[in-house]
Amino acid sequence: MKKMIFLLLAGVLCAGCAKVAPTDGDDPTETDSGGDSVDGTDTGSQTDPETDTGTGSETGTGSETGTGSETGTDAVIYEPFDYPAGNLNLQSGTSEIGLAGMWTALSSDGQALVVGTSLSYGALPVLGGSIGTLSFFQNRFGGARTVSPSALLSKGLLADGATLWFSLQVGYGRDLSGTPPNTTNARLGFALANSSFSTGRYQYWINDEGGQLGSGLGVTLGYVAGGSGRAVATQFRDLASGDNVTGNILGNFTGTAYGLDQHGLIVGKIVWGAVTDTIELYQPDTNLNLGSPISTLTVSVEQSTYDTITFARSDPVVMDEIRFGASYEAVIGATAQP
Repeated sequence: MKKMIFLLLAGVLCAGCAKVAPTDGDDPTETDSGGDSVDGTDTGSQTDPETDTGTGSETGTGSETGTGSETGTDAVIYEPFDYPAGNLNLQSGTSEIGLAGMWTALSSDGQALVVGTSLSYGALPVLGGSIGTLSFFQNRFGGARTVSPSALLSKGLLADGATLWFSLQVGYGRDLSGTPPNTTNARLGFALANSSFSTGRYQYWINDEGGQLGSGLGVTLGYVAGGSGRAVATQFRDLASGDNVTGNILGNFTGTAYGLDQHGLIVGKIVWGAVTDTIELYQPDTNLNLGSPISTLTVSVEQSTYDTITFARSDPVVMDEIRFGASYEAVIGATAQP
């Protein structure tokens, strides 16, 4: 019953708006000062000044990789992109866990592409391929896939009071010709949501489905608060909440920025509250020490409707190894559970 009465009353007044302002977040009206690369002016040859290694070398707790024998150490969703190289659209297989149907992605202009090799990151176990070699001048829908109800909802991982962990690798790559992105323009949004990202250009919002307003929680990699290569906790909302990226609510950032040809592991911890929900992001080091949060955001969502993983992207970014589970151990490579 969490927030339902409130939502019914508030929905008429503010379609898709969050009920609680973000904690230490950026201005939700912030726009990407890098501009929309769709206009074709981005040559993709600009060198980004970031020199950080993006390894997230902070030490901390959570360094155990897990044996899979402890309660909560099984990943309930696992997407390694273990598919043939080529278009992500309509791909599915036998290696993924907790997902239903096939990927929905663009089938022609602006395709999300699977490459045949995984992104490696220290001690993190990897499998299959990854998302990469993306084309320039897109800023559009990447893909979406349905989450099986048995993966999250029936396990209580979307219930008030539950804690849900997730992880994925993100960073900057190159297109098929080897040209690096302009990191001021390059952007990646990933969300657990109640629908998919819009398929239009530069539309980083979640689609409405009838009376259900688009809503999602996850990560933005991009130019945020005056800096490139920052991964921040994000609430993605619907078009009524703001065009382009202006409707997104962004968390703070205290981590290590990614530069050209760099990627790393981002781990998220979501605590579903009775009134508000909190998401923290971490950058574990290559030994999988968790470290301290690099981005925190407190909002209010109705997570019981979250049944989709989805992403949107721009200039060549990379993504791989998506995991969800009830513990940190579950999302750094412990055994997967159907």
